[in-house]
Amino acid sequence: MSFTGSIFPLLPSKVQKHTLTFMDMLTLRSLRYVSQEAALLVQEELTQSLHSLLSPFVTHPTQFLNVLQASGSVIAGDVAVAFMARELKIVPHTLLIYSPLDNPYPLQDFFDNQEGTVRVSRTLPNLRTATSWRARLIREEIKYQHHQTHTITLYESTSPIPLASVTSRSLASHLVTFVDRDSYGTAFPSLFFQHRSLLGPPLFSQTRDASASQPIDYMNAHHFKPDLKDKQQGGTVWKNYQLSLDYTLGLQQQLMSM
Repeated sequence: MSFTGSIFPLLPSKVQKHTLTFMDMLTLRSLRYVSQEAALLVQEELTQSLHSLLSPFVTHPTQFLNVLQASGSVIAGDVAVAFMARELKIVPHTLLIYSPLDNPYPLQDFFDNQEGTVRVSRTLPNLRTATSWRARLIREEIKYQHHQTHTITLYESTSPIPLASVTSRSLASHLVTFVDRDSYGTAFPSLFFQHRSLLGPPLFSQTRDASASQPIDYMNAHHFKPDLKDKQQGGTVWKNYQLSLDYTLGLQQQLMSM
């Protein structure tokens, strides 16, 4: 739906829309409560922003988001963080998608048939990795390359709630963030919007796959700063953090509808 009304009466419509591109997420969320017209304008800006972030990975963002929504899947990682922390101008190079248990197939079909996208690998747990995969609530991993420049990773969760896997696999608090076609959310909004992040506990370092970047690398790439110094650990830790579905339910309570 395109909005042509005015929330800044002295500015032309195109200038109004362009002005919103410079606003951070908290400002946009406040602006949407000004009027119905403002809410529509913010919705249009957020939709366009998500499409722009997805365009290096998918040829038809609208079609992709419809498939994502129908399958009950969510986007996490670089794209979700870039969408929420829009003022940091993060440029994603990977697209992480989490699908619910037994329903990754619509997205597999989408990427298998997308022009310019090639399936690179399909990985299942083995005897050596079974414990770590179980801790991260991951059943299967499929990697794609789009135009040989951007990586797409599709995870099938062991849970019917893919946010459980987002929580269990995140290496730092700011990564417990998601977006789909109609909603978005982050588990620690106060920290997130201050661009602060907590590292995961030692369990994460033991269960993450060998190809995953160190948590501090994610923070640097996303322009986040560590929080809660712990001298004994020599860095920052996520104290008393439990990998559990209870935590995921806490995440769901933070959902922020588009």
